[in-house]
Amino acid sequence: MERKKWLSLVLGLIAPLFAQQVTLTQVDGKLGEVDTILPKGMTGYLLCPFLNREIICGLAVSIGGNRVQFKVYDSLQNRAMALPVVIPKPGDKIIFQKDYRRVMVIAPDRQSYYNLVSQYREKGNVVVPSDLMAVFVEDDDKVPTRQEFINFAKKLNIGRYIFLSDRGVEEIDALSLTPLRRVPWKGGGKVSYKVPFFTTYGDWEKIDEPILKRYKEDIFTFKPGS
Repeated sequence: MERKKWLSLVLGLIAPLFAQQVTLTQVDGKLGEVDTILPKGMTGYLLCPFLNREIICGLAVSIGGNRVQFKVYDSLQNRAMALPVVIPKPGDKIIFQKDYRRVMVIAPDRQSYYNLVSQYREKGNVVVPSDLMAVFVEDDDKVPTRQEFINFAKKLNIGRYIFLSDRGVEEIDALSLTPLRRVPWKGGGKVSYKVPFFTTYGDWEKIDEPILKRYKEDIFTFKPGS
């Protein structure tokens, strides 16, 4: 019963998709604890007091339960200007799910892509076209790298990648590239990627490799046993 209650709480944090503010209760170097249980892999923006205001001073990634790990925030970095060095402390705030309503769909073909786009738009999400990612990557014959996925999400403020796998629809945090939950896929048929993912103008070249395996082993950080 307790496990079901905990699972319900965790999934409930994802389902509403509204920005959620939590409070740091403990800090130990690059690790901290917050006052809320979070799904593993969820990324938030750490807010720190600076010159009588709050600024984004880092990223925080949930590592399970109420524990987080601090990461460097470089999205607004100006090379001509040093970022202020602010050390997180108990009482500081973290905003999770800030951009979770901005998504990009990764699907193998036209039908599944448009089905998922429609499904997520109906839920109130903004869907960033997959064509933009195809233009962004350096090598248009290969699956984008982990870093390309992360950099793309930072530039367009994408919160989640919606990835159609052979086991359902994976909702993935766009900065940690960790699946947060799996949603059943009702489209039917076998999921098979011949190109990295669907784009409207079809510039990808077919790849002679198990693309799904590449995503699950090299790109997205799937949980053990998932």
